[in-house]
Amino acid sequence: MKIRKIKKSDTSEIIEFLKSIKKFNRLGLSESEAQNNIEKMIFMNIENSNNSIYVAEEEDKIIGFIGFHIIPYLILSGKTEGYISELFIREESRGNNIGGKLLDIVLKEAKEKDCTRLHLINFKDMESYKRGFYKKHGWEEREEGADFIYSHIGK
Repeated sequence: MKIRKIKKSDTSEIIEFLKSIKKFNRLGLSESEAQNNIEKMIFMNIENSNNSIYVAEEEDKIIGFIGFHIIPYLILSGKTEGYISELFIREESRGNNIGGKLLDIVLKEAKEKDCTRLHLINFKDMESYKRGFYKKHGWEEREEGADFIYSHIGK
């Protein structure tokens, strides 16, 4: 298995991968909306040094990926926080520590970029939450926190 940064040429394979794990359905996006979004996001992440997407591939097939972003915070004394927006592994490749290796590469980049901490959201109905994937890798669930979204922008 090899881990590398995403390339523009990975777009169609990432789209196929997300379709295979039914992520478009959960987000309520049509396939064409999702494809346009993914193409834009891959380009944006390649061009911006505060964003990274890493792919794990085996035999030239993408089997997983992770999205990582640097967020500056005023209250952290000029430091930054790293945010993991996505971590997906193909179902048939799960259980082989691919997710752990992707987390490790992001942790390495976070240290290099002087992040104070890393943050992610994992839905409680996800298989990774149910099996304690993040806890097994040293992550702590914040009991005092609440995850809110505002989804009415532009409506």
